[in-house]
Amino acid sequence: MDVEGGWRQSYPFSEKINADFVAPIQIMGSCRGFLLLDCDESVFLWNPSTHVHKSIPSSPPVYPYGFESKYEFLETPQLYGFCYDSSKDDYLVAKFYVRGQSGSSPPAHVQIFSLRANVWKYIDFTDLPHLNLCEDFLRPGLLFNGTILHWLTYDYDKSMSVIIAFDLMELRFFEIPRPDNIAHDLTSCGDLWVHGRFLSLWVWGSDTNTIDILVMEKYRVQSSWTKTLVVSLTRRGKHLRPVCSTKNGDIIMASENGSKLAKYNDKGKRLEHCVHRDYRKSQVPMYTESIISLPSVTEQSSKF
Repeated sequence: MDVEGGWRQSYPFSEKINADFVAPIQIMGSCRGFLLLDCDESVFLWNPSTHVHKSIPSSPPVYPYGFESKYEFLETPQLYGFCYDSSKDDYLVAKFYVRGQSGSSPPAHVQIFSLRANVWKYIDFTDLPHLNLCEDFLRPGLLFNGTILHWLTYDYDKSMSVIIAFDLMELRFFEIPRPDNIAHDLTSCGDLWVHGRFLSLWVWGSDTNTIDILVMEKYRVQSSWTKTLVVSLTRRGKHLRPVCSTKNGDIIMASENGSKLAKYNDKGKRLEHCVHRDYRKSQVPMYTESIISLPSVTEQSSKF
């Protein structure tokens, strides 16, 4: 067993995948066997199982309220989303532009790309609050409950962290109620993920040596938030975050850049761990292997 810094050098639950068609790569989402990749300002859909990839055309520039290109620097996308619309057999890519703390920021809006129709659609939102997302300009949403994307962020208007969601079918934002008795500022000490069948939130314990895992047992019901597990972290595992859970309840943890992985059981005990020496900084998504093909653009519907 080759050991470096206390981490076992093996790949018990991961596999290297060749993606040399473009680089560098940042993973922005995962859905039905396809990954949404941001590749040096180009966006691709890619199936690692079949090695099929498709370029997404650039979204048209939008200058809100008739402003000219001086606002172009504010049009940097801050949120991404990727989902599958089963009613139309279509994949949707969403780019969200939200209002920052500055009162001069342009209004929030979203651009949604339909793979089947091969077009971008623009939607303006005037009631979205000012959000703190400036530290992470390409931030993917957590896909949960069909076609609903979720983010944990800070609301300047409320002076507290909030869970916001966007329904890609109904084209609307809404807020998910937070658990009681947790810190107001969660963005520096927690995030969202999916634990089993539930929307879940992890936060640091009071001593920062543990992670508390809470699940929302009934979607959008504030009283249904329940703490289900406390994970104890070793000194070398303090930078790990929950990513996903297996069918038998084991929890996969990863460092922010994906270079370290660990598996914990449903009691919070560490089972396996590994280090990747050759990695690229990226998000760590949940990926399900599939040989499903993409819908043909030639079969596009007349409306989107």
